[in-house]
Amino acid sequence: MNTDYRIKVVILAYDFQPKANTAAQRPNAWFNYMPEMGIYPIVITKRWSSDDQSHEKTDDYEIHRLDSKYTLQEKYWIAKTGIAKVKRKISTIANYFLHTSPTFGPYGEFYDKALNVLKSTEGKKIIIATGMPFGMFGVGYRLNKELGIPWVMDYRDDWTTSELPRRKLKKLSDILIDKHLEKKWLRTVLFFTSVSDHYVNKIGALVKGSVGYTIENGYFEEEHSEIVKVAKQEILSFVYVGSLYRSQNIDEIIDCISSVSLEQKVSCKFYFLGTPLTEAQKNRLKLAEHKYFQIIVTERMPKQKALELQLSCQYAVMAPHKGLKGVPSSKLYEFIGARQPVLVHPDDRDIIHHNLSSAGLGIFSDDKSSLQKNLANILNQNMELRSNDEQCEVFTRRNQTKRLVDIIKQSI
Repeated sequence: MNTDYRIKVVILAYDFQPKANTAAQRPNAWFNYMPEMGIYPIVITKRWSSDDQSHEKTDDYEIHRLDSKYTLQEKYWIAKTGIAKVKRKISTIANYFLHTSPTFGPYGEFYDKALNVLKSTEGKKIIIATGMPFGMFGVGYRLNKELGIPWVMDYRDDWTTSELPRRKLKKLSDILIDKHLEKKWLRTVLFFTSVSDHYVNKIGALVKGSVGYTIENGYFEEEHSEIVKVAKQEILSFVYVGSLYRSQNIDEIIDCISSVSLEQKVSCKFYFLGTPLTEAQKNRLKLAEHKYFQIIVTERMPKQKALELQLSCQYAVMAPHKGLKGVPSSKLYEFIGARQPVLVHPDDRDIIHHNLSSAGLGIFSDDKSSLQKNLANILNQNMELRSNDEQCEVFTRRNQTKRLVDIIKQSI
């Protein structure tokens, strides 16, 4: 590309390629698209594969991968399900209260590497620390204090402002430690970013005068353009993708599909794609099955194969966290990228509703009666949706990165 880079962005990202998890996709997108937008990305991350070089540098980017022993925190994450009960309990308590500590987590080595990189890098610079893990924000804070380089806190999830159910010890650590740190660090940033307007408003309320912007997650348009058009299954099929939490009411959706398909005598399938379910949950689902309704639970599979199975289904399903706003599942953008109609219950009346409505892909219900009505229309083929391609393209990772780049250029 060999452009004249006026600004260099040091990205502190615990998760990064070749990791394919959701957390890695956000910094991956910045890394991929920033060079074409006139910004030189310098990524500092963990070395996740022995095949990767510890240091890569080209005319258009630089990557530093930290090849180190596991920290106490990482050992806890890895061994959490395998260690003895008492030791696991002690480790869990330690993680609640020490998760931002430079010695408990990997943040000391991130700081040392970033400090050396920034000192040896010429030109206009800015630091972006992306979390979780939120201890990465402490690295950005220390670098700003030491070098005076402006920095940005990027929240993939909200931290102490989270409205999701939390354990009592987590609530205590938020009160005693985390909220103090979050406010302290927020006071020093050039601006902060998060994935929804609701999150930005909540985080911004912590520190008067703080400046925040919404940078949504988006989808990689290249992934969808490379997929050969997948034929739809002959039997009407629904698909739920990814994890399922206690605050999501999937049971009502399953029960309604089961009852409506039996009443209409229309065969249909419901896929849980890569959803980890307990035996009790699986047994509960089996009770909803009958000769017209089949539930299929798959293991996790490679992304390309999962996307093909997803696209073979006529409808995707989303079950927003009841009573919560501003929680955009990463799959929301995958559905938009695939131009796949989405059955949403209950309606969040927030980011999911807004994005799917603007894309022309949402089918929403607030209660059991409206859900049954929507399902009856779907089973009777009386539901017509037409995607709005122009609005869908707003949510590409490239366009969301461009929004971030424009904010950076205006801010420094």
